Amino acid sequence: MNNTAKRIRTIGCICLGIALLLWAGTIAIDPSPANAPAPFAEQAEGKAASAQTHAAIGSSTIFQSPSEDQTTWQANATTQHVTLANPAGNAVDMAPHIHVDLDGSGSFEDGECVFNPIVRDEAGNVVDWGCFIAPGKQIDSITLSRTIPEGTYAARLSFTALDVRTHGETNPMSFEFTLHAQ
Repeated sequence: MNNTAKRIRTIGCICLGIALLLWAGTIAIDPSPANAPAPFAEQAEGKAASAQTHAAIGSSTIFQSPSEDQTTWQANATTQHVTLANPAGNAVDMAPHIHVDLDGSGSFEDGECVFNPIVRDEAGNVVDWGCFIAPGKQIDSITLSRTIPEGTYAARLSFTALDVRTHGETNPMSFEFTLHAQ
């Protein structure tokens, strides 16, 4: 066998080896079910995207902003009627978080997250994103971590999106709105 044939065979073996390593790597990065996001206990089948659906980010993620009738909450109650949906076809699990500027500072602090807070360690690293809504599912009411006194507040609904396959963070989105607690 001449040197050229040996080189071609060696290059072919190297390419095959690289291809096998890349293929094996795609299997290795797919996390086990134990690392999958925790779903909300009560998820219903999602409805078709409504007029309040906004902002297609990338090519596959659709987020739904709060509808006008869901920006008035019952004051001093922990259960609120709010529909949060992850439209079918999204390739992400969504963790919704709601912050209310309770102190009127004009910013949303971690301590002002009244629904599905993100848990961080002492260094500020995310330990837990909270519960997620699967693609094609929705929740129709939420339980707040504290009551909201009567008044008008700046509020923010934000979504942490994790790729359904890799569970890596992708395409976050937030919507600011005025919350009326009556």
